[in-house]
Amino acid sequence: MNARRSILFVLTTPDYAGGTERSTFLVASLLAQLSNFDIGILGIYQHNDAPFFADDVSVNIDYLIDARSGMPPGELSRFVDRAWEPVLTAKVDMLIAEYLADRTPDIIIATTPALLALVIHTAPARSKILAAEHRYTRQRGRSAEPLRLYGALADVLVSLIEDGAQWFQEILASDCPQVAVIPNPLPDDFAPRSSLQNPMVLAAGRMVLSKGFHKVISTFAEARQPGWRLRIFGDGPQMKTLGQLIVKLNLQNDVDLVKPIPDLSLELSKASIVLMASDAEGQPLVAMEALRAGVPVVSYDSPGGLRSVITDGEDGLIVPMDDQVALARSLSQLMLDFDFRQQMGQKAWRNRLKFEPALVAKKWMALIDSLLSDPSPPRRLSRTLPAEVGQRKMKHFAAIEAGGLLLHLGPHKTGTTAIQSAFVSSRETLHDFAILYPGTTAAPHGAVMERLGTAQGWDDSIPTREGTKWDRLCELTNSYNGTVVVSSEALCHADKEQAASICRELRDAPVRVVITLRPLEQIIPSSWQEYIKSGWTTTYEEFLDAILNDPTSATNPTPTFWKRQDHAQLVERWVEVVGPERVAVVVGSTSNRRLLFDFFEDMLSLTRGTLQNDQGSDNRSLSIPEVDLLRRLNISLRDTMTFEEYNFLWRQGGILHLVENRRPAPDEQSLGIPAWAKSRAREIGGAFVTRIAESGAFIFGELEDLVPSTPIVEWEQTIIGAEREDIMATLLAGVAEQERQRKR
Repeated sequence: MNARRSILFVLTTPDYAGGTERSTFLVASLLAQLSNFDIGILGIYQHNDAPFFADDVSVNIDYLIDARSGMPPGELSRFVDRAWEPVLTAKVDMLIAEYLADRTPDIIIATTPALLALVIHTAPARSKILAAEHRYTRQRGRSAEPLRLYGALADVLVSLIEDGAQWFQEILASDCPQVAVIPNPLPDDFAPRSSLQNPMVLAAGRMVLSKGFHKVISTFAEARQPGWRLRIFGDGPQMKTLGQLIVKLNLQNDVDLVKPIPDLSLELSKASIVLMASDAEGQPLVAMEALRAGVPVVSYDSPGGLRSVITDGEDGLIVPMDDQVALARSLSQLMLDFDFRQQMGQKAWRNRLKFEPALVAKKWMALIDSLLSDPSPPRRLSRTLPAEVGQRKMKHFAAIEAGGLLLHLGPHKTGTTAIQSAFVSSRETLHDFAILYPGTTAAPHGAVMERLGTAQGWDDSIPTREGTKWDRLCELTNSYNGTVVVSSEALCHADKEQAASICRELRDAPVRVVITLRPLEQIIPSSWQEYIKSGWTTTYEEFLDAILNDPTSATNPTPTFWKRQDHAQLVERWVEVVGPERVAVVVGSTSNRRLLFDFFEDMLSLTRGTLQNDQGSDNRSLSIPEVDLLRRLNISLRDTMTFEEYNFLWRQGGILHLVENRRPAPDEQSLGIPAWAKSRAREIGGAFVTRIAESGAFIFGELEDLVPSTPIVEWEQTIIGAEREDIMATLLAGVAEQERQRKR
């Protein structure tokens, strides 16, 4: 074997404070220290002057693109689907091909599935390719597709856990290459051990919904013992929401939210318990570092690699997923029983040895030696690409110009609440990118309704335009020195003349329009509920008949439905106003919940993960007993109050309180859609798809998904059953609280 064989790790963002980045640094540095390999790291983007985990890396890092002043716009990658990784562009394709051709590494290690697809297409013929999977593959969704499509072309697939290796073998079957299971290593330096006497619980990670820090806080509140504190280290879009939860639970003196630090070892030595509540884990580094400090872990039984680190009953306590009572009970047990805590801590410290750096490095070196000593050519040279892949020729909806105006006017029930919630949670962060999401509410619906003169409620109250919310909104958008984002479902009501005027009044700048869509058959049940939540009394059967069988009738009880939900007319209208090259249609995906957020991040050149769905359960659907009771209540309420009064007391008070605080019983049926209505919705949706495709607008996602191909089966409403007193009680509690707020 040659004296200096070269190994290149490829990361998307080496300076990011993530587990993939840190573990890659640790492995690369170990190999550089303990082997004769020439080890390097290639980063696609550089966002900061130095990596967050700079102390963990001792090898050279090269970067392809300097993004410290913002992400540059670019055409879509020819090889990487946007749903896999949107930031990989055609420019990246070119630059990485040039870089690899110039250096010709012996082995290229792709650290994400999307990077595997990229290097399969751009690597020199002599380079062998190793794919290292750092997450729980079974829950990746569409971002796992490159492993399905390209996994057989890699020379080796590496998983952190046995389950990941099994997934490779299940999916790739007889064409599966060599598979290895190698865990992450612990850092190769001194770490102080905890005495377990300090009454402190520690949690750490990126503050996103999937990490479950809201559950961590709620569990600590339930298990709270005198003198104990909870410290959460991290940052992210949920920071503000978590702070609000701490106040709501009156934990200001017991819980700290602390900015992330590169080395947790000192803080872990001050802790006595680590608490986790993630939806899934690849191989949790914080749990590994807890072993290193001799600190027991209490956690949900998160799918993935948790059990590859923690042994239940030995160095930690693992409870069933989402069983908060059990999680709180286990936390209390360790808080109150010092001897039990010490017993577990001793075993935790002993079990750290399975992640000893030298042991992990030995596995990596054995794997690399075998790969380099194998005279066979790289696997991809003897195989053809699957039919589904190849050079992708898709037009690109470029990032918005600096100082431009982005209008989001998704119709009701198309994911609008989720994206608006994400913008609200990120308002302060957006300012760092010179982006304004104006106002203090989730969306400026009232201002837009004023501008359009749109009737609201059953009494058709039309707001005036003097001293209006619209004028105040325009003052904010026109005075801001940066990019402006305005999101409101009410913009769907604008005709062509109003749409053109709205663009001019909001901002004299280049405009982009984003329209989010979902299948009609999913929208229809939710839309009827929204009408009921706004005081309507129309039955579901009357609603379906009106919109699907006789939509133009003068007696239609919901005449605004098709004004909002004629998707083809909506797209055509805005295309005519701003031009097809400035209108994007985003089709929601049930398999990739991040699709909408990723699209907006790319449009605004935001760092991946800036926008997160923090709405929680605030926008859940009502059960049939809930919506039926509310509809019958509306019959009486409409005779006793104005729509403005109803909107304040019931919609913003009672109904919101019901959605946030009541959980429907398991036997409460959700609203579905009858087979005849679903068939008619697909017929209408198919006509919409044809017209949208011909509009010239950019399509993000699969337009065909607007007309699902799943079999149509009959939906039958079960008997509603006895009145549930807790529904009325919860509604009235919310109304009473709203009334108290008004009197303050």
